Amino acid sequence: MTKVLNIFLTVLFIIGSIFVTVNGQAFAASSANYIISTEVIAGSYGGAQTSASYSLEGLSRDHEYITTVETSALYKMAGGFFNAIFGDLIQNPIITSVSPNAGPNNDSSFFVSIYGLNFQSGATTKLTKSLESDISGESVTFISSGQINCTFDLAGKALGSWNVVLTNPDARVSTLAGGFTITQPEGKPIITDVMNVPNPFNPDVEPAQIKYHLDRPAQITVSIYNIKGERIWTQSFSPGSMGGKGGAGAAGDNTVLWTGVHSNIPRSVPNGAYVYVILYNNSQVLGKGGIFLFR
Repeated sequence: MTKVLNIFLTVLFIIGSIFVTVNGQAFAASSANYIISTEVIAGSYGGAQTSASYSLEGLSRDHEYITTVETSALYKMAGGFFNAIFGDLIQNPIITSVSPNAGPNNDSSFFVSIYGLNFQSGATTKLTKSLESDISGESVTFISSGQINCTFDLAGKALGSWNVVLTNPDARVSTLAGGFTITQPEGKPIITDVMNVPNPFNPDVEPAQIKYHLDRPAQITVSIYNIKGERIWTQSFSPGSMGGKGGAGAAGDNTVLWTGVHSNIPRSVPNGAYVYVILYNNSQVLGKGGIFLFR
């Protein structure tokens, strides 16, 4: 009577949404030392179930997957079967989406839901971006193995795409690259504490310092005009850089320096009164003031 050695290994590889299943079976044969290469695992080679040598060479923890091995002590299979517990792979967390997937950088407690597979209670979350400090998730709440809620402090953080990272308590990690975007808030920023020091100033001693505070990062342009209304100096600052910084406390403090030179002509301007104007998006006036230059 032929005895069947059933090998049924379901291997789940997760690469995006590609799932691969591998099945196979082999038959025992009456031999003192019967060897079957891995190429014929799925073949219909058979014989008596009795054998003096019967082992599953190369197997480690897979014995529970092998059935109907009854009367053989050793059965050699060249190369072994599949020397791994593939079931472990499907326990890795997988982030599939984040909702909402964008938020303004003036919100200090922005709520998001992270969706996916194999999440565990006690998981941690964070946003990461090259050259930026991580933003750790707060108030992390485990809803199910497919959903975790949390909040992120986006106030004053760099604009653009951030990676979403979830780490289970067993240290397995999932990263959704570019899964969240920090955006410019709607409406113009609020500016406070506008001043320039020293005033008057002597550019041969020190530059004029135009100081102001923004509640959030913004695209800012500072221009200086003479008493004729001619623009003699201008400079733009991107959100988050000095001049375009924003946030609570020192995070929103900006200082722009003017050395008393003309932007287009490499020469110093004469003594006199000048006006500086601070613009948002090069169109909306946020603040202005007078500068007196005296050498």
